[in-house]
Amino acid sequence: MSWGRYIQVKRKHEHWSKYANGVKLRRLLVHEMMHSMGIKGHVPTNVASILSKTHRNDRISKSDKAVLRHLYPCKGGNKG
Repeated sequence: MSWGRYIQVKRKHEHWSKYANGVKLRRLLVHEMMHSMGIKGHVPTNVASILSKTHRNDRISKSDKAVLRHLYPCKGGNKG
């Protein structure tokens, strides 16, 4: 689904004013950016991940970083 179509579908089902809070908006953008990097679907609710529907942090977790490192290995050895 294209971003334009995704936004059209979301607008039908959600009221966007709930993202007026900066933390919620940041969480949404980081969550969707993970999808754009090739991670499809969501994780179980007991996993601390930006892709969990119950995870309330607005930053990626150690689990998210591990998945990204696996998908996009860095030859320079960046541990950050």
